[in-house]
Amino acid sequence: KRRLACDSAPLLSEPRSANAPWQAQAAMAHRETSVSQLCRELGIKPVMLYRYVGPQGQLRQQGEKVLA
Repeated sequence: KRRLACDSAPLLSEPRSANAPWQAQAAMAHRETSVSQLCRELGIKPVMLYRYVGPQGQLRQQGEKVLA
């Protein structure tokens, strides 16, 4: 079975910081946020960020599950 690069990326529920889901949501609500910088700080890939948080900072379904 082939392994994808994103398979090894941590989930927002298992990031460097326990506050990562809230940090990501708050940061994405600001237009000046650099997605690449935010992802480096959280230790995740942009695709993972967008799976949990939308471009305007709204939580997606996966993000709501993590914070529940």
